[in-house]
Amino acid sequence: DRFLEEIERDGTLWQMQRRWIDNPEQATMPDIPVPPAPRERLNAASVIGDLPFVTLRDGEYIGLDIELLKRFAAQEGFDLHFKDLDFGSLIPALVSGKVDIISYGIYITDERRKSIDFSRPYLKTQAAAIVRREKLATPVLTSAQTQAPVVRQPRQTSAAAAPRVGAGGWQSMADLAHGRIAVFTGTAQDMFATRAFPRAEILRFNSQADFVLALKTGKV
Repeated sequence: DRFLEEIERDGTLWQMQRRWIDNPEQATMPDIPVPPAPRERLNAASVIGDLPFVTLRDGEYIGLDIELLKRFAAQEGFDLHFKDLDFGSLIPALVSGKVDIISYGIYITDERRKSIDFSRPYLKTQAAAIVRREKLATPVLTSAQTQAPVVRQPRQTSAAAAPRVGAGGWQSMADLAHGRIAVFTGTAQDMFATRAFPRAEILRFNSQADFVLALKTGKV
């Protein structure tokens, strides 16, 4: 927490967020010096997933969480060692003592707080549900809406008919109640979908690429 407060105060954290979030595919890891005489080994675990958090490029771990851990190790004098795990294995590895610290955009939840300690937040994000475009309900214009626009005179009012929604397509999150939902195993989205849609079929994947492929191929 002390480290995060310091890099937030001096603007380093903001620069890191801009580097990895604004244009992640073009971002490069800055040169972070390794402590000349590290006082102890720090075993860190993360996930080779996707940017902005962590990915593997040309044999090197890169991303926001990697830069964060490297800066922390450099400042505190740790000899940092990385281990690649599935997301669902991160917390069990920490609880069992196999690693000392984990990081991969892990959402802070009350359930997770029962077994692990979180640092102060270093990023606020939002989640989204993704569906194939052709599966969405599409607005269908009424005949009144296809006519040429009318110039309105002062004090005159008019109302156009609301668009009709095409039948058979997804209209809201409630439509997922009986659907097949792909989630990244062990994530906050996994916990949310399981709780919010108990009658849905939840398919769990260990990588973002796998569940995106499941969506593209119609498996979910």
